[in-house]
Amino acid sequence: MVKIELIMKSIIYKNQILSVLALLLGIVIFQGCTEDESPMPVIENVRLVEKDSSIAAAGFSEWIAIQGRGFSSIKEVLFNNVEAEINTTLVTDNNIVVAIPGTFPDTITNQVVVITAGGMASFDFEVEVPEPLILSLSNELANAGDVLTIKGRYMVNVSAVTFPGNIEVTANIVEADDGTQIDVLVPDGVTEAGSIMVTTPSGTGDSAPMYRFNDKSGMISNYDDLNKFDDWGKQTVIVEVASNPTNPAPLDGNYIKMQSSDAVAPGSWWVDQCAMPHAGIEMPDYPASDPASDYALKFEYFSVGNFNTGHVQVQFDWGPEYWFQPYLDEDGNEPEEFISERWQTAVIPLSEFSNVGAYADLKDKPSLLFLLRTPEASEPLEGVDINFDNLRVVSIK
Repeated sequence: MVKIELIMKSIIYKNQILSVLALLLGIVIFQGCTEDESPMPVIENVRLVEKDSSIAAAGFSEWIAIQGRGFSSIKEVLFNNVEAEINTTLVTDNNIVVAIPGTFPDTITNQVVVITAGGMASFDFEVEVPEPLILSLSNELANAGDVLTIKGRYMVNVSAVTFPGNIEVTANIVEADDGTQIDVLVPDGVTEAGSIMVTTPSGTGDSAPMYRFNDKSGMISNYDDLNKFDDWGKQTVIVEVASNPTNPAPLDGNYIKMQSSDAVAPGSWWVDQCAMPHAGIEMPDYPASDPASDYALKFEYFSVGNFNTGHVQVQFDWGPEYWFQPYLDEDGNEPEEFISERWQTAVIPLSEFSNVGAYADLKDKPSLLFLLRTPEASEPLEGVDINFDNLRVVSIK
């Protein structure tokens, strides 16, 4: 009898254990279902954050509100398959506040897509691509047949590049994949000065007023009929076009070569063999009261030798100065080597010169110096051979 009771108690105990295990298993399964099985998202409406009205399109970087349900477990928001940056503090189960990404898409889907743990929802929505924005011209005085590089944004599906005189190029336009650059051959017959215009399905971008092609106004020295070089008897020389130079080939006549046969030591205050002085210059007769930011010093340059450290100090009358360092990347880093592939245009707003606020601060300066200096260099600069042409001051506003 005692043995039977023990057996019965053992069976009851085991059943109780199994019941507890079954209950715990059920709780785990239930919790797993509630955590993993999120509802499918649904997009019902899209509107601007600042205006309580539905929209079917918006532009790059605009803030919009995506309205619907099932957004709590948000993973991604895509516009034309370009992922937007999500701030989870701006997400609720019924709203997603997000900025349209400014990256040009590889494909145009005209849809916004929301992806959550529960699935994916899409909604018809057009991202309005801006008209092209031109940020620079590689060479404002490029000749017919030269490659002109135009940098900017939104330059995708370019149908035409128009040069001054309404001379249009529609073929052999090479685009960068991200819409930030195009290359085009300068056509024959450009004799006027003016804007470069880039046309895409989104509109037309204009290079003016900052960049004007073939504009030789405000010339200070071109080393041909207007030569203000004050030769100090060192290694910097005027290169005569009549000598048929090839290193580099002329841009449009004589040019000036800043060079040093010796390596330039670090810490040089200035390198006398590389001095490029101009005396008796005549600045353009712009209103003295105009802001200096309305004008820029422009010139073309070509680094035949290596120029990867130090700087060319551009200085008006031993006063206001600017450090010319075209080799630096966007983060201010020096490359291992900097040698030009072709002539390029430098654009230096006059407001970038030290202690200059109005055009009056430079208008009556009688001299302009280009001096090679290496106070910040960490190693010697070898093979200096930098060429310049067409020093001019022009309006950029």
